[in-house]
Parts: sequence; C-alpha cells; structure tokens
Amino acid sequence: TFDNNVNFFYGKNGSGKSNLLEAIHYLINVKSFRESSINDLIQWNKDKFTIKGEVEGLNFFDQLEIDFCDGKRILKKNHKIIRNLSDYHEDISSVSFSPKDIELIKGEPRIRRKFFDRAIYSVKNSYLDNYLNYFRVIKNKNKILLSSHKQDEIDPWLIKQAEIGSELFVSRFNIINDILPIIKNTFSRITKKDDVIDVIYTPSGISIEEIGTKDINLIKKEFYEKLKQYYYKEKNIGFSIIGPHRDNFDIYINGKSSKNFSSQGESKSITIAFKLAEVINFKEKKEEFPIFIIDDFSSEIYSERKTILLDYLMNNNIQLFISATSDKEMQKTEKTSFYQIDKGKTVI
Repeated sequence: TFDNNVNFFYGKNGSGKSNLLEAIHYLINVKSFRESSINDLIQWNKDKFTIKGEVEGLNFFDQLEIDFCDGKRILKKNHKIIRNLSDYHEDISSVSFSPKDIELIKGEPRIRRKFFDRAIYSVKNSYLDNYLNYFRVIKNKNKILLSSHKQDEIDPWLIKQAEIGSELFVSRFNIINDILPIIKNTFSRITKKDDVIDVIYTPSGISIEEIGTKDINLIKKEFYEKLKQYYYKEKNIGFSIIGPHRDNFDIYINGKSSKNFSSQGESKSITIAFKLAEVINFKEKKEEFPIFIIDDFSSEIYSERKTILLDYLMNNNIQLFISATSDKEMQKTEKTSFYQIDKGKTVI
C-alpha cells in the first residue's frame, strides 16, 4: 500500500524507478507516459506481463488488472473483463510530468492535441469513445481513398467523419474555454510576472466562429460540405487531409508564438502551468484530484520551479509518485515515504 501523500522513489539511473512509475501510469491510463509501444513494456526475454492494483476515491474502490499475452491486452475491473476503454477510465485519472513534456511547447501539433484530448476524456468518458471511433473512420476512409472506387462508396465515410468529427470539434472548443483561464492564472503564479499567455484553437475543416455560434447539427452539415469539397484532393493524395486529426493548438506568450520565441525558462513555466491546469480542471469536474506522477525529479527542467510545483500538490494532499536519483531531492516530512530502488526492486 502506497502513502496517500508523497511516494518518493530514488536510485541510480537504470535502477528501475521509471519502470515502476510507468506501471502505475499504465494501470490507470492504459497508456505509457513515455510513449513506448506496448511491446517495449515487456521485460527482456518475456512475452507477457500483468499489472494489478487497487485504487480508491471518494465514491469508488476498484481493483484494476491489465494482462498482456500473445499480442492481446485484457482489461479487468473488479475481476470483470472490460471491453470499453471509457468504462475502464470512468473513475480515476493520473497526470504525468517528465522532462520530455517540454515538447508540449516546442514539439509537433499532435503533442498539443494529445494534451487537450487527455484533459477532455479524463472528465468526459464519452469523448474517448468518439475519439477512438473517429480514427477508425479515418482508417477505413483512407483505405478507400487508396483503392479504385466510386464516389458513392466514400460518401458514408464522409458522413461518419462529419458526425463524429463535429463532436470532437465542439469538445475541444469547450475545453479551451474551461481550461485557458486556469492556465493563465497558474502561469502568473509560477512566473510572478505580468506576461500574458494564450491558446488559439484552429480546427481543420471548419472555422472556430462556426463552432462557437452554431448548433451541432449545423456544424455537422457544414463540415460534411467541406469534406465533399476536399474529396478529389484527398483522392489524389490517398489520405484524409482535413478534420480533427489535423487541428492546431497554438500557444502564445505576450502575443508571440511560444514555439518559436519563448525562452527555455518560459517554456518550462508554461509546461508546468499546463500540467497543473489539467489537475485543477479535473478537480473542478470530478470533485477530487487525480494522481500525479513526476519522473526524473533530478532534471533541471524543474530547477527553481520545484517549490511552486510541490507546494501546490502537497498542500492539496494530492497523491504523488516521484522518481529521482537521490533522496536529497526531496525534503523529509511526515507526508513523505521514501523507497530506494535497485534492479527494479525496493531495497529494505
């Protein structure tokens, strides 16, 4: 049983600290925070793994289990096989933070899409179903675009893309309205400056004004018309070029693109602001905090921001799982449990 407050894992590089955090994150999110493939999570010379754990919240107590064998993943909740990811995720979430997360600011658009999608489906389970269904539609549509076909064969997939894609547009529009004020406030607290941060959502295939002012059925109709206009262009290149999978979220600081102009220090502060905003938004919607995972706390990305980050998380009694190379990275308090890790095991 882990401490309800801070669980601090320390040990040399390669001792297995991050693997332990990975297992906790994967059990809750069914996803690697290091973007590893599922095969990368299996121990060397093994062909299967099992992760089990118990999670408790204000109104639930769940026994979770993930089994992977023969290339197949099986999810279980309270000893029952779960086939829908949204059913598995409905009670709990975790937010992870590692040095690579600075790519949220400097990296490709898909990284920012991933952040906002996670922020949505952690509080709105139906979004995950829509998200997964949308990409199934795109996969099938692309197969037809690559084949010899008639236009009436592609039309049902355009209709489905318009229907599901419009739901994603609206959810992404709404999350910006919900989380941007939190990001701005958190960023100001971190920097103690008057810098202005902003996030501009640019949907692919429809204007942001249409999403903000029109009924969902009108949005679906107009997106469908736009898809028909792009059909021949997509047919020529063989894949879908407009839709939520091509959306952009651009981050600005004082009116300038943070991707191109923000300093390393500003990028670190923005990243922490985004992560804390995800935590706060979850609390506002679910009335309890998610688990927070911090990998490689020894990294210089945290530097002088460590105190701000830890003060918020610890003052709100959020359950933390932290890894570092030395126990000196964390002050010893009655809220902190220390675990030395060596060769993937706790040293007694």
